[in-house]
Amino acid sequence: MALTQVSSNKCTGGFQKVFEHDSAELKCKMKFAVYLPPKAETDKCPVMYWLSGLTCTEQNFITKAGSQLPAAEHGIIIVAPDTSPPPQTDQRQLPHRPRQDVHQWSLICALKNPGKYKAVSAFAPICNPIQCPWGQKAFSGYLGSDRSTWEVRALQPC
Repeated sequence: MALTQVSSNKCTGGFQKVFEHDSAELKCKMKFAVYLPPKAETDKCPVMYWLSGLTCTEQNFITKAGSQLPAAEHGIIIVAPDTSPPPQTDQRQLPHRPRQDVHQWSLICALKNPGKYKAVSAFAPICNPIQCPWGQKAFSGYLGSDRSTWEVRALQPC
């Protein structure tokens, strides 16, 4: 995967960067933000993945989270991918489940990969999207009206 640096700005002693890459799976360009604290210039630092909501780009983290200062103070790298639906992509053609609830995915990925993550947390995950109106609307739009396919795809985020 070839990365292109889109921007790099000095921020709280470190750098707030944005990168872009071609996603073979989503068949479009995707961006992600990386905050590098000052400590990252000389030492290894832990990495935290910040997954925003369905309609959030990497800019949501950069402009609204306010996490750069605590990350700088504690020497934490933060990676924040664009979690918005890709433009003009037929979600029903994707090999994996659409990104309708990244919070649920973070929980499932951590549970399916014991030992890979030191911690995981999710704010208000939709743990049973098939049974709520928002999830039903998302699945209908992404996967079509055949509900028998929803359950299989709902449990395969990773």
